[in-house]
Parts: sequence; structure tokens; C-alpha cells
Amino acid sequence: MTDLMIVDAQASAITGWVGPVPFSVDPQATVARLKPYYNVDALLGHHTVAGINLHAMTDVKEWFNQRADQAKNVQILCAYNTICQLPGLLTKGHALLVDNCHARWFSRILWRYESKEDADAAVGLGEYALNGHDLRFFPGTAKLCFSCGSLDHLRNACPTCPPVKTLPPSFSFPAPAPASAGGVSYADGAKQALNKVDSVERDLRAEVAYLAGQVNDMKEQLAMFCAQQDELLAALKLALDKVAKQVEELDTRQESLASTVKGLSASLETLTTELDAESGMVAELKAHKARMSEQYMRVNRDLAIVEADLAVVLDELWQSKDFAAALTAAQELSWAHKAKKKGVLSPEDI
Repeated sequence: MTDLMIVDAQASAITGWVGPVPFSVDPQATVARLKPYYNVDALLGHHTVAGINLHAMTDVKEWFNQRADQAKNVQILCAYNTICQLPGLLTKGHALLVDNCHARWFSRILWRYESKEDADAAVGLGEYALNGHDLRFFPGTAKLCFSCGSLDHLRNACPTCPPVKTLPPSFSFPAPAPASAGGVSYADGAKQALNKVDSVERDLRAEVAYLAGQVNDMKEQLAMFCAQQDELLAALKLALDKVAKQVEELDTRQESLASTVKGLSASLETLTTELDAESGMVAELKAHKARMSEQYMRVNRDLAIVEADLAVVLDELWQSKDFAAALTAAQELSWAHKAKKKGVLSPEDI
């Protein structure tokens, strides 16, 4: 496999990056190694130069985390000269790893999509051939042999790889010479190598201890977060119970109000019926009042006539000396008035 920072192909607009930049890598040296392939002057987290989207990572963990998300990753096998044309064929995602080893006829690309649906659609293509592009798509979880591209075995069991030669049990290395050509004995060289190994081991142990301390701190923070999360969940459950109780009370009140409104509607209908009946009675009373008013006017008219007659009679009575004669005259006058009123000739006809 080639260096993960270098694509062994011509410069092209491949969206993405071809490997991580570890902490120990000098950024200037990395830029120098990228310049033959990309027009780049500096390493940034995400930068576009000359239409090429470069993402040179400074955190190995981020790169491994993205590789671990196999649901969005797709393994692609393509011809060696096809890798430069991938951006035109795969419009979504970016290259997470490019392996252009000259020892085989194909290139292996680990392509990352932004969504699992796009990755599933790419895997569904299987073998894809268009305009001379021979591509084979595999899921990110597939056990793919990097030597021959087979799914039947892994690389360490590939028949195309030469077998590893093992020494027989009776074989023993010859004893070293007492001194090398530079004047340093092999024992001193071995001791220096062991000392260097011990130094590296101490450094690694110190780094492991430092990382272990960070892990413990993260565990404490996680425990604190879990405790806070439990408290938040309890408070949320209490609030939900309270809201559920209020909703239940509101439902009960709504049912009661609905019953009350229904009763009021029935009462209103009854009152409407009674009001219609009362309206009819009022109309009848008005008609009766009109008739009674007419009769009252007629009676008043008759009473006025009688009152006038009585006034005349009383005047004559008081002015007459003979009361009997006056009374008889009054009776005659009254008969004459009635006869004139009714058109009769004698008092018996009245």
C-alpha cells in the first residue's frame, strides 16, 4: 500500500483526502509532498484550491472514527487509470482512503457517503461499466482481499501472495563477530538498541498513563453526565405527569361544559317554543283589545247622549213647579227621544 498521504495518480479534482496527517508529521513537509499532485500552499482543516477540495486531517482519531462508520462507507475496486475520474462518476461523498499499489491491476478506494441511503444505493450497483469505466462496489463491512479483490478470503490467505518463509526449528543464526567495521561491538550496538527500546517503551508508557488519566477523567465526566441525565429524566417525568393530570382535568371540565351547553340548548329550544306561543296569544289579545276599544267608544258615545238627555230633564225638573207634571213631561221627552232614535210610534213598541 502506498503512503496514505499521496495518491499515486495524476492531479485531479478528487473531493476529499487520502489519509490522515499524524501529530508527528511536519506540516511543511506534508505540503511539499502534496505539491506534485495538488496546487496547495498550506494545510487547513478544509480548503479548496484550483477546484480541488482538500481535507488534510490533523487528528488520527477523527479519521479512524469515520472509517469505523461502515454504514456510510463503500469499498470500490477500479482500474488504475480510472481513479482520477471518480469525481465525475461519484458525485456525492469523498475519498477516505486511496490505495494505488502497483503490485496489482486495480486501485482500492474507501469512499464515504454523507448518508446511509446513498451508500446503499452505491452498493446496489454491484459491477458498473460505463464508457470504459470498470467499477466494482462492495459494502464497507465486506471482508475484501486487497490483493486480488476477492470476497472469498482475506489478504493473508490470498493464493496470489507469496508464502511466508519460516525457518526450521534446528536453524540457528551464526554467532556475531566481536566488532563491526566501525569499531563498535555488536554487543554494544545491541545494548544501545535495547536502551533505545527501553527509552521508547518508557515514553510510550508515559503516554499511555497520560491517556489513561484522560480516560479516567472522561469516565468521571460521563458518570456526572449520566447522573445529571437521570435527574433531568426524573424532572421531565414529573413534569409530564403533571401535564397529563392537567390534561385529564381539562377533559373532565370540557365534558361537563359540553353537558351544560347541551342542557342550555334544550332549554333554549323550549323557551323558543313558549315564546312563539306567547307571541300568538299577544296577537289575539291585541285584536281583542281593538274590538273592546271600539265597543268602549260606542258605549261612551251612548253615555254622552244619555247624559245630555238627563241634563235637559234635570234642568226642566228643577225649573218646573209641579214635579209630577215635570216627571211626566220628562218621561214623554224620554220616549220621544227613544222613538226618534229607534223610529217607533208608541211607547209600547219600544
